[in-house]
Amino acid sequence: MNADDAYLFREGTHARLYEHLGCHLDPKHGGARFGVWAPNARAVSVIGDWNGWRAGADKLAPRSDQTGIWEGHVAGVQRGQAYKFRIESNSGGHVGEKADPFAIASDRAPRRRGAVITSPAPAPIQPAPYPPAACGQ
Repeated sequence: MNADDAYLFREGTHARLYEHLGCHLDPKHGGARFGVWAPNARAVSVIGDWNGWRAGADKLAPRSDQTGIWEGHVAGVQRGQAYKFRIESNSGGHVGEKADPFAIASDRAPRRRGAVITSPAPAPIQPAPYPPAACGQ
């Protein structure tokens, strides 16, 4: 996401946020890029199949442009793995595990998890113990 994207995001007119937020596999470096809007967060991390759903294992960083977007690169992420965002609130220390609103594929409630995919065609999600969200490119 560049300065023009940030401007359009703040203005509320960005028509292609799906290219920047959510999960995008990174064939050049391996793993995946993650982005999520969490303007009132104190900390954001990604939990999923690749890290054993360990909180804080893969932390995201807030952008310096005051958009409220947190982003980062996570190694070890592969197509078909499930994930969620773990968001710690600035107020009261509330912690929640949130599904990715930009996920291309996801489970139905109550799991609300998705799968890392590389195309608009949904990948089947393998049953797993509750938690997860989805990742696409």
